[in-house]
Amino acid sequence: MFKHLQEQTEEIVCGCELAHGGFFVRQGEYICTLDYQGLYGTRCFSCQDFIEGEVVSALGKTYHPRCFVCSSCKYVAAS
Repeated sequence: MFKHLQEQTEEIVCGCELAHGGFFVRQGEYICTLDYQGLYGTRCFSCQDFIEGEVVSALGKTYHPRCFVCSSCKYVAAS
């Protein structure tokens, strides 16, 4: 795989060099982290930022743990 990655160092969406950062492989295509988030990433229902790491899911919506709060008192329910 590493040899193939060296031969295909430019990513298809933004043209960045994958050898200089993290990447994902989806359906045989190499996609940098930033473009992967933009194309396939999950956004927090509350703040609309992309979610990395832990998530809280409730009623079909996904949140950062810090964003899953009581709508009345703003208590962070996922702490």
